[in-house]
Amino acid sequence: MMQRRRHGNGRLGLWVLLLIWPLGGFATPSTYVVSIGNNAGAADEVELRYAERDAREFSGVLRDLGSVSGERIVRLSGSDASAVRRTLLEVNARIRSEARPDTRLIVFYSGHASANGLHLGVSELPMDELRAIVKGSAAKIRLLIVDACRSGTVTRVKGVRAAPAFSLVYEGTDTAEGMAILTSSAAGENSQESDLLRGSFFSHHLIAGLRGAADQNGDGAVNLDEAYQYTYGQTLRSSGRSLELQHPTFDYDIKGKGGVILTRPALERRGTGRLEIKTPGLYLITEGNPTGPVTMELSVGDKGVIIALPGRRYTVQRRGETTYRDYQLEIRTDETTALDSHPFQTIAYDRLVRKGGGVRMVIQGISLMAGAHGETLPGYGPLPEVSVAYTLDFSWASVGVRGRFDWARNTPDDGALVTDYESLSLGLTMQKFVDLDLLSLSLGVLVEGIVHQQRFETAGDAPKRRAYGLSFGGLLGVERRLTDGLSLRFEGGPTSALAPQSVVEDGEAMESDLAGALHWSARGGLVWRL
Repeated sequence: MMQRRRHGNGRLGLWVLLLIWPLGGFATPSTYVVSIGNNAGAADEVELRYAERDAREFSGVLRDLGSVSGERIVRLSGSDASAVRRTLLEVNARIRSEARPDTRLIVFYSGHASANGLHLGVSELPMDELRAIVKGSAAKIRLLIVDACRSGTVTRVKGVRAAPAFSLVYEGTDTAEGMAILTSSAAGENSQESDLLRGSFFSHHLIAGLRGAADQNGDGAVNLDEAYQYTYGQTLRSSGRSLELQHPTFDYDIKGKGGVILTRPALERRGTGRLEIKTPGLYLITEGNPTGPVTMELSVGDKGVIIALPGRRYTVQRRGETTYRDYQLEIRTDETTALDSHPFQTIAYDRLVRKGGGVRMVIQGISLMAGAHGETLPGYGPLPEVSVAYTLDFSWASVGVRGRFDWARNTPDDGALVTDYESLSLGLTMQKFVDLDLLSLSLGVLVEGIVHQQRFETAGDAPKRRAYGLSFGGLLGVERRLTDGLSLRFEGGPTSALAPQSVVEDGEAMESDLAGALHWSARGGLVWRL
C-alpha cells in the first residue's frame, strides 16, 4: 500500500473507479455467448447468403467491445438442431458449475424459421424448446436474440404494431436479473437480407448499435434498452425501402436495479479505433473507396455518436437531400478520429450512382431542351425543335424516353402552295457518362419513331398528309452542374431519318418512296435529377 501511494497508483485507481462507476459498476460480468448462423433452411426455402456472417459479426462485436472472453464464445455455422441443442445444454451446465452471481447468457440466431421453430437445414428446433432452454439457464441475465422470419412468435407478440419503447433504471451496481427476448420481426412477418449491407437489416443495425450508434445518452456504453430502440427504428426505416415492413419485437422480464450493458465502445480497445460524428444525419461507411464493402449504415441524432471500428481506411458518406458528402479517412487503432475535422467532397446523387456508390441504385431525371436539326425534307431547311425527356441513371448506363416536336413553313416564291410541316417523335436513349471534376461527358444512341404531318394553304383542294418514319442517331453531350439536382446540358450529333416521300407533278402526288436523310441535331437546356 505504501509503495502504491508513493507512485500515485492509489489516486489513479480512484480516478478509474469514478470514471467507470456511472457505467454500471466496475466488475465485468461473466458473459457466455452462443452465436448460431445457418444459411440453409428447409428444402423449399431459398438459401440465405449472410446468416452465418451475421452470427460471426455479432460474436465478434461482443468479444471486441463487450469484454467477452473468447473462451466463453461458441459460434455454430451450418449446424443442425441436435448440435445446437447439445451446445446450449453444455453451456448451461458450464454456467451452473461456475456458480457466479453475475453470469450472463446471450444466445443469438440468424437463419430460417417458421412460427413453430428454427429451420436448421432439414432439421428443426422448436421455438418453445429454444425458449425453455434459455429460460432454464442458471445465468442471472438471459438474452435471446432471433433474426428470422416470423420470429415474433417466440416473444408471444402478435400482429405488426410498433412495439413501445421501454426504459431501464441505472443505479450503479448491476443487480438486474431475468430474461429478455429480441426478435427481428413480428409474428407473420418476413425478415429480410440486404446485398448492399451484406447482412440482414436487423442484424446489421443491431451490430452497428453495439458499436456505438445506439449510445443515445453519450455515456460510452450501449445497454439493452438503447440497442433495442436503435435497432427497431433503423430496421423499420430500411425495410421501408422494400415491399414489406419489418417490426422487431421484444419480451422483457428483467427486474431489479442496474442496466444490462452489452458493449462499451468508448472503453474497449481490442484492435479498434474511434470515429466521432457530431452532425446529425444518415451515414454510410464503406471500407476503402465508395464502392467497397459496406461496413455500417447508421443514423446519428442530435447528440452525435462515437463508434468503434477496426483500424483501416474508410469512406464515409453523409446523405443530404440531393447530394452526398464524401469523406476519405483512416481509423487508427486506439485513436479517436473526428469526422468534422476531415475535408470532404460534395457529390451529386447521379454521379454517385454512376460511380457505383451509395445506397441508391438509380436516379430519376427530367430534362427540357430546345434546339434545331438539319433539313429532313427538301425545301424546309433547318427545323427548330423542343424536347422533354425522362431518364434513369444506373451505374452501368443511363436510359431514357424522349418526346420531341419540330415545325417549319415552306412558302414558294409564287405563293401558290404554302406548306406547314410538323413532326412528333417518341424515342429511347442509352448513354454512358464520364464524370470529370467540372463537367460530365456522355456518349450514346437515340432511336425514334416519328409522325410527320403536312398541311397546305392553297386555292385548290389539298388535304393534309401524314406519314410515319424512324430515325437513328448518335448523341454526344456535356453537362455542368448548376445547383443541387439541377444541371445545364448541351448535346448533339448525326441523325439518319427514314420516311416515305412523294413527288408532286402537275398537282398530283406520285407514288411514295422510302427516302433517307442524314442531318445534324443540336439542343440545350436544363436537367433536373430527383
